[in-house]
Amino acid sequence: MLEVDAVLAEVGEFGRYQALTYLLLCLPVLFSAANSLTYVFTAGVPPYRCRVPGCDAADDAAPPFAQPWLELAIPPLTSDGSYRPAQCERYLRNNASGAECVADAFDPTRRETCNEWVFYPGEKTIVNEVSLNLNLIRIQFWCFLFLFENFESLQVFHIL
Repeated sequence: MLEVDAVLAEVGEFGRYQALTYLLLCLPVLFSAANSLTYVFTAGVPPYRCRVPGCDAADDAAPPFAQPWLELAIPPLTSDGSYRPAQCERYLRNNASGAECVADAFDPTRRETCNEWVFYPGEKTIVNEVSLNLNLIRIQFWCFLFLFENFESLQVFHIL
């Protein structure tokens, strides 16, 4: 039976060539890990709410996140008693309401889906910088997660 000491005596110790080879083998792993790690920070979704036409100024690129009329215009995200605005829905505006943001201006029994959002000003990511479609971001996140969760199982079945 071959012993480790005999093998080390034959091939020699860990030298510059082995260190260089090890470093070159680790580089692809480091780059792929850095790519995965930066995705978490650059594509993170900050707190956001719907932009309410007529209440949020149309010419204001970044209206304030918290508004006094917010509970009248956007349904709550949770029903635990604390108000956080829903992220993808708002109450439908009454036709005869005018430009005021009062309780009579919105119909809490009917909702509509948003197509513009207001982001919390304390966080900056690619999502609010480019104003990406948030539904697309959710799809990309799940695809990204599926890829890394199933990569090892795909190798087992010799698909990759």
